Amino acid sequence: MTRPMTPTRRIASALLLLAALLPVFTTQGQAQAPDTPTNTTPAADSAVESAGAQPVPEPQPTLIVRDLLVLQADQYGQLANDPAQLRTTLDQPILHRGRAKLIDDNGGYTNSPMPLGLISFQGIIDQPMRVRVDLPADNAMVHAHWPTDALTGNRQVHWLSVQAAGPDQRADRLGNGEHWLTAMRAADDRLWLTMRDPQRKEKFLLYDVAVPYVPAMKLEQADQAYKLVKQAKTDQTPPITLLLIRHQDQGWSAQSLQSPWPGEEPQLLAAAAGQPREVDLNKLLSPLTEQLRQRGYNDAEVSLARQMVGSALEKSQMSLVYIMPDGEIDKQVQLRVEPAPGRLTRTAIVVINHVDPDMGTRVRMLIAELG
Repeated sequence: MTRPMTPTRRIASALLLLAALLPVFTTQGQAQAPDTPTNTTPAADSAVESAGAQPVPEPQPTLIVRDLLVLQADQYGQLANDPAQLRTTLDQPILHRGRAKLIDDNGGYTNSPMPLGLISFQGIIDQPMRVRVDLPADNAMVHAHWPTDALTGNRQVHWLSVQAAGPDQRADRLGNGEHWLTAMRAADDRLWLTMRDPQRKEKFLLYDVAVPYVPAMKLEQADQAYKLVKQAKTDQTPPITLLLIRHQDQGWSAQSLQSPWPGEEPQLLAAAAGQPREVDLNKLLSPLTEQLRQRGYNDAEVSLARQMVGSALEKSQMSLVYIMPDGEIDKQVQLRVEPAPGRLTRTAIVVINHVDPDMGTRVRMLIAELG
């Protein structure tokens, strides 16, 4: 006969049963732990996945150096920035050796930009640097540089101990009154620099050079149109090319070409007569300036580039304006910065004048008439 359990015995039995089953529950809990998220709700899971899908922004380099170079060439010349052809001026106190000047209607020297190289700095300069421009070709030459406290030779400009300047240094006055480089000095995102003279500072380095250069392309006559053909030994396509046409009754027309030569086939261009005319040259240069903005050049540098290109156009009826493919300029004008910056951006803009296919014929006729 079974005796009925008292409340005390019932509690004791339950405790014994719980003690026996506790190891089983613990083992099962440990086995499931790796597959069971803790303290995570479905909303939290989606937030983690969404955050993981976003790209992590790349850290900005501590120092960015940008070089902007404008070269003027002639379809029938042998040098880019040939001092015998250029007619613009680097106003005093930036010296020019052998550089021709443009004389305005009053007989004075104009204060306008000219094709040259401009180097600017953005970010943090951690230690003194050396900035050097070298011209490998024997017939290349340095015309001028700024600031003038640099080591220079016929084919080299070398600025020493380039550092970030403080408020104690002063900037030399550029020319008499307003100068076309004033906007560059006012650019807030570019660094003030000091070099060998600890009392002076400047916001840019300038170099004025002439180099041997073969234009990458030329125009040929093709019935009622023109044919743009490759001329230099390169397989790279310039990022952008503009054919600018100056009309005698004032105004300009332009054709923008993203791909001057697809493969080896020459590109056909519409005749000049069918192009709309524009008085404002800056509007026609907008594809060029947009490229510069994409490369990180500020408004002052973009405006200066437009002015330098305009001054390089001369009185040519037809001119080609294009950006050299990356790395091409290093063959003619080498830029070295030591220690190396976080990023070095170089952009070389070439202006080729007198690309009209009929120009050669007209020149030969004039020579024959002059005997």
